[in-house]
Amino acid sequence: MSSFWGIMPSFPMLRISIPSQLFPPSHYAGHGDLTVNIDWKTGIAAKDWESVARKEKLEGVELELAKLEEAVEAIHDNLLYLKDREAEMRTLSEETNAQVAWFSIMSLGICILVSTAQLLHLKRYFQKKKLI
Repeated sequence: MSSFWGIMPSFPMLRISIPSQLFPPSHYAGHGDLTVNIDWKTGIAAKDWESVARKEKLEGVELELAKLEEAVEAIHDNLLYLKDREAEMRTLSEETNAQVAWFSIMSLGICILVSTAQLLHLKRYFQKKKLI
């Protein structure tokens, strides 16, 4: 059995196992790449609404309202997540902008200091050679 492990933000640890008899090496060895399509459902799409309807004894309109309520909660949670991410990105952007500004000021200061040192050195050199 082949196993794949992955860490995703919404799941602490995810394990996907694919039986090796489904993909025997003799069928695809040397014939190119093996392509596996996975239908991945998360959130509302992954919920088993039939079992929810049986458990809570919901029918028709009540079940649709439960689905809509779940969708609204998912959208609300997603918007709160996006709001938090936007605040984090804005803070990071402002900090980066401040660092770039200070780097530019320091670069300009170093250029002015180096040019002043060059002028003083050249002036002293030419005075020593008695060209000035």
